[in-house]
Amino acid sequence: ISEALSENPSSKIVFLCSPGNPTGTCLSHTAIKAVLDDPNLKGVVVIDEAYIDFTEEKEGASVAKWVEKYPNLIVMQTLSKSFGLAGI
Repeated sequence: ISEALSENPSSKIVFLCSPGNPTGTCLSHTAIKAVLDDPNLKGVVVIDEAYIDFTEEKEGASVAKWVEKYPNLIVMQTLSKSFGLAGI
């Protein structure tokens, strides 16, 4: 991601899925911080935690509280995955 940001300085958004589907594996917090702290990042980072309720790493898996430290961080969770509301 760092290489892509340095090669594309006009990039304004980075999407990361954590945990991913279908494994439920979360990105390491170190890897996410590396993206957020990258000097070439000029936009926002969106972490899609749609499957956070299905991960085995429940304690500390979410980075939602990081929005207080990183003003360019957006953490979202799709209601259709966690609450079965896709039909609404």
